[in-house]
Amino acid sequence: DYIPILVSKTLLEMTEVQGKWIELVGKIQTYRGIAGDGHRYKNLCIFVSDMNIADSKEDLKNELNENIIFIDGYVVKDAFSNTEKKASLDIAVNRKSNKEADYIPCFVLGDNVKRALKLKVGDHIRSYGRFQSRPYPKKIGKITETRTAYDVFLTSKVKVLD
Repeated sequence: DYIPILVSKTLLEMTEVQGKWIELVGKIQTYRGIAGDGHRYKNLCIFVSDMNIADSKEDLKNELNENIIFIDGYVVKDAFSNTEKKASLDIAVNRKSNKEADYIPCFVLGDNVKRALKLKVGDHIRSYGRFQSRPYPKKIGKITETRTAYDVFLTSKVKVLD
């Protein structure tokens, strides 16, 4: 997977990273923009809060290269599924630093599909997942471009909180 990241200039200036192994820790954030053709878009990225730098993979604290995300948020859009094997839903995750929220597109597979389809807007949920990228075709007039979508694949059972 290709994962877009945002790293503060101060964090990067602390050390030389070229040719090194880097372990990143951060939070998913969304940002909106306007494309050159005037269309609005929303992107996801990882806002890096800490990083560990090593000369080799074995020197990192976490050798597994895990891509783990913990989602604790609220359903803002009913789950949608056109098959029984996959469902998509949007989760709002509040930022602790201010009164904003990030709207994270998520999807589930397998046993979680039935559970996700029962969720209602406003339900408070928690789940683990992984950040992922996937290519998709975008038709613009007579031209088809390949673009990249970023979303979260929820891998653990979606737990609904009271």
